[in-house]
Amino acid sequence: HDGELAGRRIQSNLGVRYAKTDQTSRGINSGLTVTVKRDYVDCLPALNLAFHPTDDVIIRAAASKVVTRPPLGNLTPGGSVSGFNYTVNFGNPLLDPYRANAYDLSLEWYFAPQAIASVALFKKDVSSFPVDSTRTGTFASTGLPTSVILASSPAAANPEGQPWSISSPGDGAGASLKGIELSVQSPFTFL
Repeated sequence: HDGELAGRRIQSNLGVRYAKTDQTSRGINSGLTVTVKRDYVDCLPALNLAFHPTDDVIIRAAASKVVTRPPLGNLTPGGSVSGFNYTVNFGNPLLDPYRANAYDLSLEWYFAPQAIASVALFKKDVSSFPVDSTRTGTFASTGLPTSVILASSPAAANPEGQPWSISSPGDGAGASLKGIELSVQSPFTFL
């Protein structure tokens, strides 16, 4: 939308993006191919405003929900299982994506042709970050089939006979990121 506020130009747009993710993760774990499928849906609204208090100044504001998948290497169900040491190391195909509410406010001054000086403030409230973790648990808690345990290892006969050390990325606590960005751009017209 393009309009006026107090006799000055104001622009705005509002939108919603619907994102459906179908994810299939495959990996080799102790020589066997493991496949995990999942899907999730995100509704991502966004609002952008631009106010022109003078001909060479723009004040911008934006608010949105955003999503980004974790690194692909973290999503693999591949890894290793040691039935001798009772250890499991593998990725986590059930990691949540990074989800955040993002807010931006900027002041832009176009002081010459093809030149700008700006200051921008931002805040992102991120709901979760993947973090590597090691826990003690049962083999069954990994979700892996017992066929990935080497048949000649002590754990093969009794996978739940003792606790396992399980290492994989997991969903960590969220955080709030705040910052400021200063920028100046000008052509080298003196050359």
